[in-house]
Amino acid sequence: ANTEVQSIQSSDHIGPEDEEEERGVSAVEHKGSSPLSWRGRGSRHLESRVTELEDLIQKQAMQLCSMRQALDCVQRDCQRTISVLQYNILAGYLGRNIQPWFLYGANITKEQREQVFAKFYERDESGAPRNPWPKYAEGILTPEEVAEVNRRDKDFEWTNRKPRLLKEFRELNPDIASLVELDHPLDFKKALSDEWDMIFHKRPRDASKDGCGVFYRRSKFRLRAHRGFDFIDGSDSKGREKRDRSCLMVILEWRSQATPLVFLSTHLAKDP
Repeated sequence: ANTEVQSIQSSDHIGPEDEEEERGVSAVEHKGSSPLSWRGRGSRHLESRVTELEDLIQKQAMQLCSMRQALDCVQRDCQRTISVLQYNILAGYLGRNIQPWFLYGANITKEQREQVFAKFYERDESGAPRNPWPKYAEGILTPEEVAEVNRRDKDFEWTNRKPRLLKEFRELNPDIASLVELDHPLDFKKALSDEWDMIFHKRPRDASKDGCGVFYRRSKFRLRAHRGFDFIDGSDSKGREKRDRSCLMVILEWRSQATPLVFLSTHLAKDP
């Protein structure tokens, strides 16, 4: 009897090789699978694991980048230094390559540019422009250059420029930034809200949709006060004041030392 029990116990023991064989047989008998299907599932599992590792590496790279930026800020704070960005981003409603001060795609000389401006500023008896595009370029630019200027006009569309501007902002990574001709302040505020706060002041004229925006790094500064000013640009024929330029003053406070910092953003007219 003891011998019989020992024999049964011995046959119940399964080694690693037998386990693999039993799993294989069980899979075939109970699941109707083949060794090829097992290899297929193993391949999919491997691909899934590789994807998970790639995602993890990307997250770690972003964390390292964030830590590097934080370290740069700490090093600058020790010396109370800051990085400042001043950027005229060109308002979306003003972005047209067909404007005489752009005309990208045309190989235009200084003398030709002056001729274009002269025709552009011509007015009729009612004061309306006499030469709309491309009339003010006729006889100065070649037909091929006019066609290239029209083609490059797509580069000025806001949907194309906005992501590039935001990418440039993040790459420059300023502590404080002044963006002028800013006519989409809420878009920029939302896109940069992870690190920067924003104060905005619009130009006073209704037709002017843009203004000045100040962005400051939240981890470095806190806002104490701000105020917008509108400049008197001159007067019209009836003696009425003309206001279309402005200035935004922001008073910040260093978080590390509670020291105030005054920052101004403005966009003046040509030859003010």
